[in-house]
Amino acid sequence: MEVNEMKLKTLVFSLSALFLVLGFTGCKSKAQAKAEQEAQERKALMAENAKIEKRLMQAKNAATEAEANVYYPEKFAQIEDLEKQSSEAKEQDDLKKANSLGSAAADKYETLANKMKIANQRSKIEANKLAKYDEESYRLGEEAEKKIDGLYESDSVAALQTSNESLMYYNKVIDAGYKSLSQDAKKTADDAKAALTAVKVAASLKPQQEEADGIYAKAEEAENSAQYEQSYGGYTSAAQAYNDLTQIIKAKRLEAQKAMQAAKTKQELSAKLANEADKESPLPENAEGFSKEPIEVEPLPTDVLNAPQDEKAEETVPVEEMNENSSEEVNGNAEKIESTEEPIEGGVQ
Repeated sequence: MEVNEMKLKTLVFSLSALFLVLGFTGCKSKAQAKAEQEAQERKALMAENAKIEKRLMQAKNAATEAEANVYYPEKFAQIEDLEKQSSEAKEQDDLKKANSLGSAAADKYETLANKMKIANQRSKIEANKLAKYDEESYRLGEEAEKKIDGLYESDSVAALQTSNESLMYYNKVIDAGYKSLSQDAKKTADDAKAALTAVKVAASLKPQQEEADGIYAKAEEAENSAQYEQSYGGYTSAAQAYNDLTQIIKAKRLEAQKAMQAAKTKQELSAKLANEADKESPLPENAEGFSKEPIEVEPLPTDVLNAPQDEKAEETVPVEEMNENSSEEVNGNAEKIESTEEPIEGGVQ
Protein backbone atom coordinates (compact mmCIF):
# COMPACT_ATOMS: atom_id res chain seq x y z
CA MET A 1 0.00 0.00 0.00
CA GLU A 2 2.76 2.35 0.92
CA VAL A 3 4.62 1.41 -2.24
CA ASN A 4 1.66 2.34 -4.40
CA GLU A 5 1.30 5.67 -2.65
CA MET A 6 4.97 6.37 -3.24
CA LYS A 7 4.66 5.59 -6.92
CA LEU A 8 1.59 7.78 -7.17
CA LYS A 9 3.34 10.73 -5.55
CA THR A 10 6.32 10.27 -7.85
CA LEU A 11 4.06 10.25 -10.88
CA VAL A 12 2.25 13.39 -9.75
CA PHE A 13 5.53 15.17 -9.12
CA SER A 14 6.87 14.18 -12.51
CA LEU A 15 3.76 15.34 -14.30
CA SER A 16 3.79 18.64 -12.43
CA ALA A 17 7.41 19.23 -13.36
CA LEU A 18 6.66 18.38 -16.96
CA PHE A 19 3.74 20.78 -17.12
CA LEU A 20 5.86 23.46 -15.51
CA VAL A 21 8.60 23.03 -18.11
CA LEU A 22 6.14 22.98 -20.98
CA GLY A 23 4.41 26.09 -19.67
CA PHE A 24 7.66 27.97 -19.31
CA THR A 25 8.75 26.91 -22.78
CA GLY A 26 5.42 28.01 -24.23
CA CYS A 27 5.66 31.44 -22.66
CA LYS A 28 9.18 31.81 -23.94
CA SER A 29 8.14 30.81 -27.47
CA LYS A 30 5.28 33.33 -27.51
CA ALA A 31 7.54 36.14 -26.32
CA GLN A 32 10.16 35.21 -28.88
CA ALA A 33 7.57 35.06 -31.65
CA LYS A 34 6.25 38.46 -30.66
CA ALA A 35 9.75 39.92 -30.65
CA GLU A 36 10.48 38.44 -34.06
CA GLN A 37 7.21 39.81 -35.41
CA GLU A 38 8.00 43.28 -34.08
CA ALA A 39 11.45 43.09 -35.63
CA GLN A 40 9.95 42.18 -39.01
CA GLU A 41 7.44 45.02 -38.76
CA ARG A 42 10.18 47.48 -37.90
CA LYS A 43 12.28 46.24 -40.79
CA ALA A 44 9.33 46.72 -43.16
CA LEU A 45 8.66 50.21 -41.77
CA MET A 46 12.31 51.16 -42.20
CA ALA A 47 12.27 49.93 -45.81
CA GLU A 48 9.06 51.87 -46.45
CA ASN A 49 10.56 54.95 -44.82
CA ALA A 50 13.59 54.79 -47.09
CA LYS A 51 11.33 54.70 -50.16
CA ILE A 52 9.19 57.57 -48.87
CA GLU A 53 12.21 59.73 -48.12
CA LYS A 54 13.58 59.11 -51.62
CA ARG A 55 10.23 59.93 -53.18
CA LEU A 56 9.92 62.99 -50.94
CA MET A 57 13.27 64.35 -52.11
CA GLN A 58 12.43 63.76 -55.78
CA ALA A 59 8.97 65.33 -55.40
CA LYS A 60 10.39 68.42 -53.70
CA ASN A 61 13.05 68.83 -56.40
CA ALA A 62 10.43 68.49 -59.15
CA ALA A 63 8.17 71.05 -57.48
CA THR A 64 11.09 73.46 -57.07
CA GLU A 65 12.16 73.05 -60.72
CA ALA A 66 8.58 73.79 -61.77
CA GLU A 67 8.79 76.95 -59.61
CA ALA A 68 5.90 75.84 -57.42
CA ASN A 69 7.71 77.45 -54.48
CA VAL A 70 7.45 80.79 -56.32
CA TYR A 71 3.77 80.54 -57.31
CA TYR A 72 2.59 78.77 -54.13
CA PRO A 73 4.94 80.01 -51.37
CA GLU A 74 2.49 79.44 -48.49
CA LYS A 75 1.56 75.93 -49.56
CA PHE A 76 5.21 75.11 -50.15
CA ALA A 77 6.13 76.30 -46.64
CA GLN A 78 3.33 74.17 -45.15
CA ILE A 79 4.68 71.09 -46.90
CA GLU A 80 8.16 71.80 -45.60
CA ASP A 81 6.72 71.95 -42.09
CA LEU A 82 5.02 68.59 -42.69
CA GLU A 83 8.33 67.22 -43.89
CA LYS A 84 9.98 68.44 -40.67
CA GLN A 85 7.33 66.72 -38.54
CA SER A 86 8.02 63.47 -40.37
CA SER A 87 11.72 63.72 -39.56
CA GLU A 88 10.99 64.40 -35.88
CA ALA A 89 8.69 61.37 -35.66
CA LYS A 90 11.42 59.21 -37.12
CA GLU A 91 13.89 60.48 -34.53
CA GLN A 92 11.39 59.46 -31.84
CA ASP A 93 11.25 56.01 -33.45
CA ASP A 94 7.60 56.47 -34.43
CA LEU A 95 8.06 55.12 -37.93
CA LYS A 96 4.35 54.75 -38.68
CA LYS A 97 3.76 58.44 -38.03
CA ALA A 98 6.93 59.41 -39.88
CA ASN A 99 5.87 57.43 -42.93
CA SER A 100 2.34 58.81 -42.88
CA LEU A 101 3.51 62.42 -42.69
CA GLY A 102 6.28 61.89 -45.23
CA SER A 103 3.92 60.28 -47.73
CA ALA A 104 1.42 63.14 -47.37
CA ALA A 105 4.20 65.69 -47.91
CA ALA A 106 5.34 63.89 -51.07
CA ASP A 107 1.74 63.83 -52.35
CA LYS A 108 1.43 67.57 -51.88
CA TYR A 109 4.78 68.34 -53.54
CA GLU A 110 3.78 66.24 -56.56
CA THR A 111 0.37 67.89 -56.68
CA LEU A 112 1.90 71.37 -56.77
CA ALA A 113 4.31 70.28 -59.51
CA ASN A 114 1.34 68.91 -61.49
CA LYS A 115 -0.57 72.17 -61.03
CA MET A 116 2.34 74.03 -62.63
CA LYS A 117 2.41 71.56 -65.55
CA ILE A 118 -1.35 71.79 -65.94
CA ALA A 119 -1.21 75.58 -66.16
CA ASN A 120 1.50 75.38 -68.82
CA GLN A 121 -0.35 72.77 -70.88
CA ARG A 122 -3.63 74.69 -70.71
CA SER A 123 -1.85 77.86 -71.85
CA LYS A 124 -0.29 75.96 -74.75
CA ILE A 125 -3.69 74.59 -75.76
CA GLU A 126 -5.28 78.03 -75.67
CA ALA A 127 -2.41 79.80 -77.44
CA ASN A 128 -2.35 77.30 -80.32
CA LYS A 129 -6.13 76.72 -80.42
CA LEU A 130 -5.72 72.97 -79.89
CA ALA A 131 -8.93 72.29 -77.92
CA LYS A 132 -10.90 71.70 -81.14
CA TYR A 133 -8.82 68.60 -81.91
CA ASP A 134 -10.14 66.73 -78.81
CA GLU A 135 -12.96 68.69 -77.19
CA GLU A 136 -14.04 65.88 -74.84
CA SER A 137 -10.58 65.44 -73.31
CA TYR A 138 -10.29 69.19 -72.90
CA ARG A 139 -13.60 69.29 -71.02
CA LEU A 140 -12.57 66.43 -68.71
CA GLY A 141 -9.21 68.07 -68.09
CA GLU A 142 -10.88 71.31 -67.05
CA GLU A 143 -13.29 69.50 -64.71
CA ALA A 144 -10.50 67.61 -62.99
CA GLU A 145 -8.40 70.76 -62.65
CA LYS A 146 -11.21 72.55 -60.81
CA LYS A 147 -11.44 69.76 -58.20
CA ILE A 148 -7.78 69.78 -57.17
CA ASP A 149 -7.84 72.68 -54.72
CA GLY A 150 -10.89 71.31 -52.90
CA LEU A 151 -9.10 68.02 -52.24
CA TYR A 152 -5.65 69.41 -51.51
CA GLU A 153 -6.07 69.99 -47.76
CA SER A 154 -8.47 67.16 -46.93
CA ASP A 155 -7.19 64.25 -49.03
CA SER A 156 -3.67 64.51 -50.43
CA VAL A 157 -3.93 61.15 -52.22
CA ALA A 158 -7.15 62.11 -54.03
CA ALA A 159 -5.76 65.55 -54.89
CA LEU A 160 -2.68 64.00 -56.47
CA GLN A 161 -4.75 61.47 -58.40
CA THR A 162 -7.07 64.21 -59.70
CA SER A 163 -4.13 66.37 -60.78
CA ASN A 164 -2.69 63.40 -62.67
CA GLU A 165 -6.02 62.92 -64.46
CA SER A 166 -6.23 66.58 -65.46
CA LEU A 167 -2.69 66.51 -66.80
CA MET A 168 -3.39 63.30 -68.72
CA TYR A 169 -6.46 64.78 -70.45
CA TYR A 170 -4.64 67.99 -71.39
CA ASN A 171 -1.76 65.96 -72.82
CA LYS A 172 -4.24 64.01 -74.95
CA VAL A 173 -5.53 67.28 -76.39
CA ILE A 174 -2.00 68.46 -77.16
CA ASP A 175 -1.07 65.17 -78.82
CA ALA A 176 -4.19 65.22 -81.00
CA GLY A 177 -3.59 68.83 -81.99
CA TYR A 178 0.07 68.53 -82.83
CA LYS A 179 -0.50 65.27 -84.68
CA SER A 180 -2.76 67.10 -87.11
CA LEU A 181 -0.49 70.14 -87.29
CA SER A 182 2.52 67.90 -87.84
CA GLN A 183 0.88 66.30 -90.87
CA ASP A 184 0.26 69.73 -92.40
CA ALA A 185 3.80 70.85 -91.58
CA LYS A 186 5.22 67.73 -93.23
CA LYS A 187 3.37 68.51 -96.46
CA THR A 188 4.71 72.07 -96.38
CA ALA A 189 8.24 70.75 -95.85
CA ASP A 190 7.83 68.27 -98.72
CA ASP A 191 6.72 71.06 -101.05
CA ALA A 192 9.64 73.25 -100.00
CA LYS A 193 12.06 70.37 -100.54
CA ALA A 194 10.65 69.72 -104.02
CA ALA A 195 11.00 73.41 -104.93
CA LEU A 196 14.64 73.33 -103.85
CA THR A 197 15.33 70.20 -105.89
CA ALA A 198 13.81 71.90 -108.95
CA VAL A 199 16.33 74.76 -108.91
CA LYS A 200 19.30 72.35 -108.64
CA VAL A 201 21.62 73.02 -105.72
CA ALA A 202 25.26 73.73 -106.55
CA ALA A 203 28.03 71.78 -104.83
CA SER A 204 29.01 74.79 -102.72
CA LEU A 205 25.54 74.83 -101.13
CA LYS A 206 25.24 71.07 -100.53
CA PRO A 207 26.15 71.36 -96.80
CA GLN A 208 23.16 73.63 -96.21
CA GLN A 209 20.90 71.19 -98.03
CA GLU A 210 22.23 68.27 -95.97
CA GLU A 211 21.58 70.22 -92.78
CA ALA A 212 17.96 70.80 -93.81
CA ASP A 213 17.62 67.11 -94.68
CA GLY A 214 18.91 66.24 -91.21
CA ILE A 215 16.25 68.40 -89.56
CA TYR A 216 13.59 66.70 -91.69
CA ALA A 217 14.87 63.22 -90.76
CA LYS A 218 14.72 64.01 -87.02
CA ALA A 219 11.16 65.25 -87.46
CA GLU A 220 10.24 61.94 -89.08
CA GLU A 221 11.78 60.02 -86.17
CA ALA A 222 9.77 62.09 -83.70
CA GLU A 223 6.58 61.49 -85.67
CA ASN A 224 7.18 57.73 -85.75
CA SER A 225 7.64 57.84 -81.95
CA ALA A 226 4.32 59.70 -81.54
CA GLN A 227 6.18 62.81 -80.35
CA TYR A 228 4.00 65.06 -82.43
CA GLU A 229 4.92 68.38 -80.88
CA GLN A 230 8.60 67.74 -81.67
CA SER A 231 7.81 66.50 -85.18
CA TYR A 232 5.72 69.61 -85.86
CA GLY A 233 8.58 71.86 -84.82
CA GLY A 234 11.05 69.82 -86.88
CA TYR A 235 9.01 69.87 -90.09
CA THR A 236 8.40 73.60 -89.68
CA SER A 237 12.13 74.26 -89.27
CA ALA A 238 12.99 72.01 -92.23
CA ALA A 239 10.53 73.84 -94.49
CA GLN A 240 12.05 77.18 -93.49
CA ALA A 241 15.56 75.88 -94.19
CA TYR A 242 14.57 74.60 -97.65
CA ASN A 243 12.84 77.89 -98.52
CA ASP A 244 15.80 79.97 -97.35
CA LEU A 245 18.20 77.95 -99.48
CA THR A 246 15.94 78.23 -102.52
CA GLN A 247 15.84 82.01 -102.14
CA ILE A 248 19.64 82.17 -101.88
CA ILE A 249 19.99 80.27 -105.16
CA LYS A 250 17.43 82.45 -106.92
CA ALA A 251 19.07 85.62 -105.66
CA LYS A 252 22.48 84.52 -106.93
CA ARG A 253 21.07 83.65 -110.34
CA LEU A 254 19.24 86.94 -110.58
CA GLU A 255 22.40 88.81 -109.64
CA ALA A 256 24.40 86.98 -112.31
CA GLN A 257 21.76 87.59 -114.96
CA LYS A 258 21.71 91.30 -114.12
CA ALA A 259 25.48 91.40 -114.53
CA MET A 260 25.25 89.69 -117.91
CA GLN A 261 22.50 92.04 -119.04
CA ALA A 262 24.62 95.03 -117.99
CA ALA A 263 27.55 93.65 -119.98
CA LYS A 264 25.34 93.10 -123.01
CA THR A 265 23.91 96.62 -122.76
CA LYS A 266 27.40 98.07 -122.53
CA GLN A 267 28.48 96.07 -125.58
CA GLU A 268 25.49 97.29 -127.57
CA LEU A 269 26.28 100.87 -126.57
CA SER A 270 29.91 100.40 -127.59
CA ALA A 271 28.80 98.97 -130.93
CA LYS A 272 26.46 101.91 -131.49
CA LEU A 273 29.21 104.42 -130.74
CA ALA A 274 31.58 102.53 -133.01
CA ASN A 275 29.04 102.56 -135.85
CA GLU A 276 28.54 106.29 -135.43
CA ALA A 277 32.29 106.81 -135.43
CA ASP A 278 32.62 104.65 -138.52
CA LYS A 279 30.11 106.82 -140.32
CA GLU A 280 32.18 109.89 -139.51
CA SER A 281 35.48 108.21 -140.24
CA PRO A 282 35.09 104.75 -141.86
CA LEU A 283 37.70 102.15 -141.00
CA PRO A 284 39.63 100.56 -143.86
CA GLU A 285 38.30 97.22 -145.04
CA ASN A 286 39.49 94.26 -142.93
CA ALA A 287 40.74 96.63 -140.20
CA GLU A 288 41.34 95.02 -136.80
CA GLY A 289 39.52 96.01 -133.63
CA PHE A 290 35.92 96.10 -134.82
CA SER A 291 33.32 93.75 -136.23
CA LYS A 292 29.76 94.36 -137.30
CA GLU A 293 28.76 90.87 -136.20
CA PRO A 294 26.93 90.96 -132.83
CA ILE A 295 28.39 89.05 -129.93
CA GLU A 296 25.96 86.82 -128.08
CA VAL A 297 26.52 86.48 -124.35
CA GLU A 298 25.53 82.99 -123.23
CA PRO A 299 23.97 82.51 -119.76
CA LEU A 300 26.33 81.43 -117.01
CA PRO A 301 26.35 77.73 -116.03
CA THR A 302 24.70 76.68 -112.78
CA ASP A 303 27.93 75.80 -110.98
CA VAL A 304 29.34 79.26 -111.72
CA LEU A 305 26.20 81.07 -110.57
CA ASN A 306 26.12 79.27 -107.23
CA ALA A 307 29.87 79.26 -106.63
CA PRO A 308 31.27 81.22 -103.65
CA GLN A 309 32.62 84.70 -104.34
CA ASP A 310 36.31 83.72 -104.33
CA GLU A 311 39.19 84.49 -106.66
CA LYS A 312 38.45 81.51 -108.89
CA ALA A 313 34.88 82.65 -109.42
CA GLU A 314 36.07 86.13 -110.30
CA GLU A 315 38.42 84.69 -112.93
CA THR A 316 35.60 82.64 -114.46
CA VAL A 317 32.98 85.40 -114.56
CA PRO A 318 34.76 88.79 -114.48
CA VAL A 319 31.53 90.81 -114.37
CA GLU A 320 33.15 93.89 -112.86
CA GLU A 321 35.85 93.87 -115.55
CA MET A 322 33.12 93.56 -118.18
CA ASN A 323 31.52 96.72 -116.78
CA GLU A 324 34.80 98.65 -116.86
CA ASN A 325 36.71 97.44 -119.94
CA SER A 326 36.29 98.23 -123.59
CA SER A 327 34.13 96.35 -126.06
CA GLU A 328 37.11 94.21 -127.07
CA GLU A 329 37.49 92.98 -123.46
CA VAL A 330 33.73 92.29 -123.34
CA ASN A 331 34.11 90.14 -126.46
CA GLY A 332 36.91 88.25 -124.78
CA ASN A 333 34.86 87.65 -121.67
CA ALA A 334 31.92 86.49 -123.73
CA GLU A 335 34.16 83.85 -125.28
CA LYS A 336 35.06 82.64 -121.76
CA ILE A 337 31.37 82.37 -120.90
CA GLU A 338 30.66 80.44 -124.13
CA SER A 339 33.36 77.91 -123.18
CA THR A 340 31.49 76.76 -120.03
CA GLU A 341 29.77 73.36 -120.16
CA GLU A 342 26.11 74.06 -119.34
CA PRO A 343 23.79 77.12 -119.21
CA ILE A 344 21.42 78.11 -116.40
CA GLU A 345 18.46 75.78 -116.39
CA GLY A 346 15.09 77.37 -116.02
CA GLY A 347 16.28 80.95 -115.65
CA VAL A 348 14.89 82.91 -112.71
CA GLN A 349 12.57 80.74 -110.70
